[in-house]
Amino acid sequence: MSALVTGCIGTETDNTSVPITRTSNKAPIVPGYESMRVTNVADDAALGEVLLGELNCLSCHIATGDEHAGINERITTKTAPDLSGIGQRVTPGWLAAYLADPQAQKSGVTMPNLFQAVPAAERESAVEQLTHFLISESGTLESAEYQPPLYRATVERGRKLFHSVGCVACHAPEQGDSGLTTPSVPLPDLAAKTSVFALTQFLLNPETVLHGGRMPSLYLNEEEATDIAVYLLREQESAAVERIAGFEFEYFLDPMQDEDADGFFTRPPPIFDELVAENIGQIDVLSLNLPIRTSRGNHMFRYSGLIPIETAGTYTFVLASDRRSGSELLIDGEAVATKEHDTGREITVEVDLEAGDHAVEVTYYIRGDTRQPYVETTITGGTVAEPTPIDRIAIVEDVRLAPTLPTVFQVDQAAAEQGAQLFTTVGCASCHELREMVPDPALYSAPSLETLKFEVVSEWHTAVGAPRYNLDDSQRHAVIEATRDLDQLAQPRDIASEVVHTLGTYDCYACHQRIETSGAAGGPNAERIPYFTMVSGLDLGDEGRIPPTLTGVGGKLKPEALHSVLTEDRMHVRRNYMQT
Repeated sequence: MSALVTGCIGTETDNTSVPITRTSNKAPIVPGYESMRVTNVADDAALGEVLLGELNCLSCHIATGDEHAGINERITTKTAPDLSGIGQRVTPGWLAAYLADPQAQKSGVTMPNLFQAVPAAERESAVEQLTHFLISESGTLESAEYQPPLYRATVERGRKLFHSVGCVACHAPEQGDSGLTTPSVPLPDLAAKTSVFALTQFLLNPETVLHGGRMPSLYLNEEEATDIAVYLLREQESAAVERIAGFEFEYFLDPMQDEDADGFFTRPPPIFDELVAENIGQIDVLSLNLPIRTSRGNHMFRYSGLIPIETAGTYTFVLASDRRSGSELLIDGEAVATKEHDTGREITVEVDLEAGDHAVEVTYYIRGDTRQPYVETTITGGTVAEPTPIDRIAIVEDVRLAPTLPTVFQVDQAAAEQGAQLFTTVGCASCHELREMVPDPALYSAPSLETLKFEVVSEWHTAVGAPRYNLDDSQRHAVIEATRDLDQLAQPRDIASEVVHTLGTYDCYACHQRIETSGAAGGPNAERIPYFTMVSGLDLGDEGRIPPTLTGVGGKLKPEALHSVLTEDRMHVRRNYMQT
């Protein structure tokens, strides 16, 4: 059997394929550390304590001396992802590539590169064996293909949800994270990694995999989780599986609603690609009577589909709409007929078309309102002998999504058995849970915390067997400061410091502000605040859309109520007031 990591990983029959690139030099992104650092809410030693926990240092390097036993209690160690069922969540090829070089597959990831100094042949063999072992424990992706109803509509709903329910408090918005005060939690190549079904299940309950609570539940229902999953996996390979008569529609409200404003009626036509649709769906006919609630005016419509042309030739199109409106017909992305607002009702054009499917788009907008709004388009030519409404031949295609890497995988039992031993000997079992597996401590040991020289350890590792974290200068300095005095590190924190450490560890500061001794700390930064919104139709000011300040929270809520919010899944405002 070919090795799993040799530039590419196998084939569709003897296993999956993914290019292997080499390590990114980006430092691990630890959200709580970043939030605390930019707000100066903690000194370097306290920041280093967060890193010791979030990078799982103490999962391997335990404080063994009795006088230092308190360190293991003081440092809150993040639980690494539970690998039980990992094969049912990720493609084998992505898993192998990630094991070979985590930073290359997810720049800024907190998992170290375990094989950074291992000779290539040994690394390839180890990764192959670990992959076979992990897949053998769980099987492969189920329900790998997914056919979303109204694909474009699902993507748009997912896009809105991703940017409103809280995802972008930690992850980058679609336009990227350039200019953001704090770096965003990275996402891997999800299209290669997972399926719609698997990602949906994770979004519904992240704690089934991430027991440490660093990614909270967003209290999504299954439809919302599916919509977000389809949006995040929109780059997956798709293939048409069904052709349905009609159009997909998009409905927009005019961003300018004040009809008394200067130039309201004389503005240029809208640029639809720069607008965000209020609603998207499917309709059988080209009609302004949509199956949704619409305004009486100051709104816009866009209809998209395909027209199958049986024979090449010249076709005549007639675009018509009420006099006060503006409308446009586009074929294969090019505007072929444009009716300006407050002009005649019809435009006739001839277009040369080859045989085959052609993308068609009809847009309509009205400023103010009109008594008899309408938009129509007819086609004549080729096998269409008489003027025919375009909706009689227009179709839309639904697609199916599937991971860009194959899910077929044949487990080699001998390799899996070797991988089972490696899972302990290289340190995987020190951080990760895997079903009922209990690692044999005799197979793996790391130096105790007392014997480490962090001035050396925190540098870029080069020794064989030393995991590489790619710490940057500020992170290395923080770790050194945190471990400079182990006797002090073994002492319990005072209450104020414990609160700051806990809020930072779980990155509560990403959403909530609290007045600390150093001043105001936390809360959404200016670039992310626009993504915190209220339920449509409400206007409660910033108090109704931005998570509440935590200063003096003990005077606002009884301990029982606060406990229920933190531990019993009671969200008092989600969907009632806040979108987030």
